[in-house]
Amino acid sequence: ETVVELQRWLQIRDEGPDGPFFLSTRRGMLSDDALGLIVQSTVAELVDKHPTLADKNITPHKLRHTAAMIMYEDGVSIETLSLWLGHANVGTTMRYLQHSLKIKLRAMNRTMFPAPPSSQALADE
Repeated sequence: ETVVELQRWLQIRDEGPDGPFFLSTRRGMLSDDALGLIVQSTVAELVDKHPTLADKNITPHKLRHTAAMIMYEDGVSIETLSLWLGHANVGTTMRYLQHSLKIKLRAMNRTMFPAPPSSQALADE
């Protein structure tokens, strides 16, 4: 659904492939402040349906970080993410990834020893 909507938007905005994706009222690139205001107003609209959002400080940077984490957890390589994020080196991207609980749990599960056999299983042998 997202891909279809983004493709539809690309046709509507009519700025060519290298133009800004989201346009300001003057049809130019959005400023950082304008993007921040859009995120804040969208979060404010969603608070009624999702009350836990009221306690969170959601910013464009946090949305960018979250998107990168989801892509990494879904198997996108760190090198690809680094390019996508526009980082000069992979070390910067590594800082994003050190907080992933999902990745830490996956690593821990790979190193877990199997549970010892129960006393009943031993008696049955």
